[in-house]
Formats: sequence, C-alpha cells, structure tokens
Amino acid sequence: MLITEENIRYILLAYSVAEADQFNSAGGENLPISGLYNWARIFSGARAFPRTQKELEPFNVIHCNLTAFNIHVMNKILPWIDHSYQKLVMNVDYAIELWAANFPAPQTFLKTLDKADHVFAVEPVMSKLLGHLLHREVGCIPHPSNTKAISQMQAAVRRKAIGFSVHGYDQNFLMPFYAAQMSAPQDEYVYSAFGKFQNSPYLNLCFDELAINQPFEPFINYLAQFYAVFESYALHSYGRTTVEAAALGVPVVGADCVHAQNVCFRELAHPPNDPVAAASQMRRLLQDKEFYTHMARVGIERSHHFSFTESALRMLSFLNSRG
Repeated sequence: MLITEENIRYILLAYSVAEADQFNSAGGENLPISGLYNWARIFSGARAFPRTQKELEPFNVIHCNLTAFNIHVMNKILPWIDHSYQKLVMNVDYAIELWAANFPAPQTFLKTLDKADHVFAVEPVMSKLLGHLLHREVGCIPHPSNTKAISQMQAAVRRKAIGFSVHGYDQNFLMPFYAAQMSAPQDEYVYSAFGKFQNSPYLNLCFDELAINQPFEPFINYLAQFYAVFESYALHSYGRTTVEAAALGVPVVGADCVHAQNVCFRELAHPPNDPVAAASQMRRLLQDKEFYTHMARVGIERSHHFSFTESALRMLSFLNSRG
C-alpha cells in the first residue's frame, strides 16, 4: 500500500506515558524543538508502548527508536504487527562508537532490527554499517528540526561570546577549551555554555535534550546570542545543536563525524579531537567578517534540509521504498 500524507496513520512508540503525554499535549506548530519526537509532530501521534495488540490496530505506520531500554518490549509486540496493512519502522540514533555499552547483545540487536519493514539511521556512516550487517537497504534519515520556528528566534544583538556544545554522552571539555585558548583569548571573548554568561575557565555542560520539565525555548534563546559555537562531539552523530545554531545563523566549528556539520557548515568541519584545526577555523570566523556573514547566511539556508517539510518528504519516500 502506498503511504501518503492523506492516508498515513502514524504512531511513535514513546519510552513512557509521561513522554507521550508531554509531546502530544505540547501543541502549536511553533514549538522550537528538535529530534526524535518531531516525527510525532509531523505525522500526529505518540504513545507509550502498547499492552495489547488492539491498541496498535488503528495505525498503518508504527515507529520505534530502538534502544537497550525498549528492545525487550519491542520483541514482545513484534507478533502483533499485521504486515498486510501495517509497516513497522525502527531506527537507531545512538553513536556507533557506543553500541557496545547500549547493545551488549549485538546479535539480538541485529535480529530485532531485521524484523522491521524499514530500518533507518540518523547519519550516513551508521546507515552504511547497518546496511552491511543486515544485508538490506537501510535509510539515512536525520530526525526533524523545527527550523522554521527556530529561525524566527534569531537574536537582534549577539554577545561577544563563544559557546561550547557538549554532548551528554561524551562530555568533551578539553578540546573546545584548547581550541578557544588558541583562537579567542578570554580577555576578548567569554566562553560559556547553557547557563549564564560568565568569564570563567570552567565550562558548563550544554545539553540540547528536551527532557521532562526541562524548558527548551530558553535554550534556543540562549544559543541565539552566541557569536559562534564549538561543537565538541567526537563520535558519529546527527548533531541537533548544530542544526539549531545553523537555523539561528550562528556558525558552528565542529568535527566531520557530525552529520549536520557536513550539511550546514562543511567549510568549518575538521577531524575529531583536533583543536588546532578547530582554532584555525574559529580564527577565520572571528577575523574575516565577510566569511562570517557568508557562513551565517548559508547556515540558515542549509538548516532547512532538516525541516519538517523536507523530513516528511524523506520519510514518505522511505516508507514507499522496498525496505
């Protein structure tokens, strides 16, 4: 059956009832969030894992972000999928370098994934690896970002500050700190992250996760004030913060293992854990105003690759592929 915007009856299986309720009740197309749960915003619907087969019957697309925390539940509901009219979609968005910690039983992980009608990853290296391991087509579909709403939150005035984006799974403090020391001395620029601007050699973590009771809009308003950002993540990832910064017109210097870096700011990409290369790129941004303006403009333009509209088209095309 061809899946279209008109006939799709989509459900994203959330980790918990609380998370499903949060995203279903958030409302408003202008909520500036990024990541997995935006699929539920595009195609209308998230719920906790079902307890009975009947709970799944209304849906023709059932989507699960497979993790170590839900793989046992996913295997329980696999027999409930009616493949005569339902398509089961599974994705993985956990960095391949961390699979050993998240999927300690690799064969169970692969066997579970292979039972899906369609499998996708959020960045191309993982997509290729899974395709090789499963001997089938594995899509590369980054999670959506509400770039339209985010781009409307650009700051009228930017602080003379450089932000450090640090991932919750890879708290890489030193690389951006060394790069900043070589490119923007503290007597000229403030180094900071999510929190208050402060002239301190100590870094605060910058989490871009939308967790229960954690406001997301203040994060975007805060990010919008930076002059530029160091993305320190050194593992293969999608790069949500990079997309959000790009939509705000804030250039990001980051590693080329981050998919969004290669899409939005490929001119500012460097090998992972190379603070010398990062510092060189940041110096160019700070010293060449014409180049800075160009990167800010193209960042906004390129960020729409991850928009709701583009993401919906990619997903619908993927659902109608062979899988």
